[in-house]
Amino acid sequence: MNTTIVMDIETRPDVALVAKNTKAFDPDSVKLGNTKDPDKVDAKIAQAEAKYWEDAYGKAALDPHTSTICAIGYQLEDEDPVLLYGTEKSILERFWDTFEEHSSSMWCYYTGNNGKGSFDMRHILVRSWVNKVRVPWGVVSQSGYISAAFVDLAMIYLAGSDFNTFCGLDRCAKVLGLHGEDVGFATVMSKEDLKELGASGACFHELLDAGSELADTYLINDLALTRAVAGRLV
Repeated sequence: MNTTIVMDIETRPDVALVAKNTKAFDPDSVKLGNTKDPDKVDAKIAQAEAKYWEDAYGKAALDPHTSTICAIGYQLEDEDPVLLYGTEKSILERFWDTFEEHSSSMWCYYTGNNGKGSFDMRHILVRSWVNKVRVPWGVVSQSGYISAAFVDLAMIYLAGSDFNTFCGLDRCAKVLGLHGEDVGFATVMSKEDLKELGASGACFHELLDAGSELADTYLINDLALTRAVAGRLV
């Protein structure tokens, strides 16, 4: 029986990438209504442009073209979690080195929906190519399919549901009664419990930059959630 490895990534928005890879703001797209006064027109356009870039930055961490990977965690069965920090390039190099050592294992992660998108693997692949980090042969086929070694648990959990259906990892664990389960290296906590401690995915990179232990706590808990769900589904 192949080993099951659970994995998770964390990303951070990148101001320079947002500016470089976001479509330019179009002033002509602003609805001015009956406004004729030049100063008021300029004010409306300026307000709309500020909101446009605020939204772009707010969503930046969800797009590999406007974000970078600041952490990858993985956990092999019966072993302690490994948390990869450092430069994005070094994180990706170490990740692929480990993958090649365990390429026959099942690498499980949880995207959150049953659509075509694959958040974790899409980021890992694109950011690897950007950083000129070699992606092992066979991970991506010439027809664009990702190796079956990588298993999106959300696709299994949402089997039979309408396309495109969303269910986050934490909600999945809650429905399956996995909060509070001991997975060996940690006890599964809910995202709500973590938020009360001051940890969330949105602020992960800030915790990391501050050297807070909550960054480790958050990433390890994501691995615990994934391990618990994997134990139930596969």
